[in-house]
Amino acid sequence: MKLLRQLIRNLIMENASVIQSSAVQLMKDNGLIIVVEYDSNGCHVFLVEEKNFDKEYNDIRDHVGYFSSIRHSETPETQIIDSTYIDHEWRNKGIGTIMYNTILALCTKQGFWLMSDRDEVSSKAQRIWEKWAGMPDVYDMEQMDAPAPDPNQWIEGEDFDPEIDYFLTRDKSDDISMDSFLNNSNLSSYSSNLGDNAYDAYGNEKGWWYFWSEDFRSDFLDSGLTKRFKMKDSEGFISALKEYGILKYQFGEEHETSA
Repeated sequence: MKLLRQLIRNLIMENASVIQSSAVQLMKDNGLIIVVEYDSNGCHVFLVEEKNFDKEYNDIRDHVGYFSSIRHSETPETQIIDSTYIDHEWRNKGIGTIMYNTILALCTKQGFWLMSDRDEVSSKAQRIWEKWAGMPDVYDMEQMDAPAPDPNQWIEGEDFDPEIDYFLTRDKSDDISMDSFLNNSNLSSYSSNLGDNAYDAYGNEKGWWYFWSEDFRSDFLDSGLTKRFKMKDSEGFISALKEYGILKYQFGEEHETSA
């Protein structure tokens, strides 16, 4: 027990991770392990009772949790969270944090960035991304941009001007869907003091009127849902999980992105 506490303390100090010692101990006490599979298109992290893993055939007979990521088609050097699930019995115990950090470490090891689901993020999951955004010593992060309207898809009653109708920059290489951030925002709270550019020639609000709200910009830049992440010491994190006996089985092809 003393050795376990020291190992966890070292992990927290070296990686400044948000892993809780109670979650590690809970997994060890209940024979829970992590099995991972990954390739150039995605990562799969299984939470498994060790008795349900067939070592001879490398087969998972059953699992009690599953996190996955997939490669984003428009930004191929980025993976996004595709699925997260943990059985009710193991929720709210810090195990989800271990799963999130594991999938981030695997993506980083493969040379990928990781972002949240682009459509919907639960309030509990959002806390993970916000915590990562506040830990620049532990996680590398890049700010992504909201996509500008498509000038080829004219919107009735709205004027598109490429000189002003963009959000952070005109560069489209970092544009990615921000629906998960927008769906967690109260857009009506940004509707005052927008300036002339938020309105079309007829005085109507453009569909992207919030681009000209300073409060929206501030919240956008602060949010972990608008950034992509890598773990600075992914190798150390993975090695620590193996040392604890939590990460025991790992399958995947080595792959490095060109990014």
